[in-house]
Amino acid sequence: MRILIIPCLLICLLCGLKYPKALDAGTRRRVLAKTDTIFISREFDTSANNYISYHAVYIEKNRNSRFYRRRLDFNMDWDDSSLYVDNLRDLKKHFKSFRKPRVEGLPKQWLPLNLYKGKYYIYFPSEWGEEDSKVLTDSTLVVTTIEGPWPQAILSLNKLNKSTWALKTYSPAWSDHAARRITIHIINPQSKMAVWEYMDETGDNRYELCIPLAYAEHYDMVVNYCMQNRTGEFLFDSIDYKRLLKHR
Repeated sequence: MRILIIPCLLICLLCGLKYPKALDAGTRRRVLAKTDTIFISREFDTSANNYISYHAVYIEKNRNSRFYRRRLDFNMDWDDSSLYVDNLRDLKKHFKSFRKPRVEGLPKQWLPLNLYKGKYYIYFPSEWGEEDSKVLTDSTLVVTTIEGPWPQAILSLNKLNKSTWALKTYSPAWSDHAARRITIHIINPQSKMAVWEYMDETGDNRYELCIPLAYAEHYDMVVNYCMQNRTGEFLFDSIDYKRLLKHR
């Protein structure tokens, strides 16, 4: 009998976590009355049998919050680890050996940095696959996408000057079978904040602002939280990359 009690308790606990309980009007007022969090937006929907659907976008300043710690954790879970091994195995089929360029002085782990009302923030997305973290190993650039971590072989990595790196990568998964060229511009020597410039042969380059993991805690985080379903990602302000590069 005791053997059956423990699984039953676990099932009850998991059900309580998965399915939110209905909130009475007093509880909802107390939630809305909280002022210690800076909300960008939030909405409640209790139209379905008084069960709450809650979505909020807010600024997280607590470096010890579960969302903040999770965002800065680059360890792979079982699913991502399995995908990474499979993707790396496919990549190795196209290379007898990987080049191992010297990357001294260039940070290895990177997070996107976003602009909102004149301040920069890291971001916790509604869809975790939108995290867009980057890791430079001794032979690959690993970019995490909605489909998991994708390693790209580093064909070359050159330090052009004390603040600029030229990177060329390749993945057999790309339909055009062309190498990708990336220029990493360190625009702040103290924080290592960098503009990643994705070069295009047509001249229509794409840019992304990134910060090394080691300096991420210098920035607050925007959290896109939904209690039940995933939502659209928060739209940050546009960044004038050319201005950043000009005044670095």
